[in-house]
Amino acid sequence: MSLQPLIRETIARRGLNIRQTQDGTRIARAATIALIPVWGRPMDDPTPENLFHQALVILAEYENSEGYEDWCEEYGFDPGGRQIRDRFDAIGKARTALVELISEERFVGLIGGLAMSQAINMARPR
Repeated sequence: MSLQPLIRETIARRGLNIRQTQDGTRIARAATIALIPVWGRPMDDPTPENLFHQALVILAEYENSEGYEDWCEEYGFDPGGRQIRDRFDAIGKARTALVELISEERFVGLIGGLAMSQAINMARPR
């Protein structure tokens, strides 16, 4: 199963408003906002589905780390940098807010679907 239909269903069923900001991907409903920090330049095709997918990738990287130092080591960040620590903490807060928006069960399902999708893509011959 493709991850995109699950993302579309989540956005529609939960009534999420998703947009790209200069600070990252903003996923919101009413007063609850998850702001996922994004590195690099803005996305070329910032559809809600693409932004949500990008946010899931960042959150999965956070979920799969064993903590701050492990996350820094995995992605080549200096663990002594205050901005890097702030970004890690912001991802943790965004995770909490997103779970409030969509439920823990849906979040775990989406992260699992992302992992499966990535594994299938890596296994395909190039």
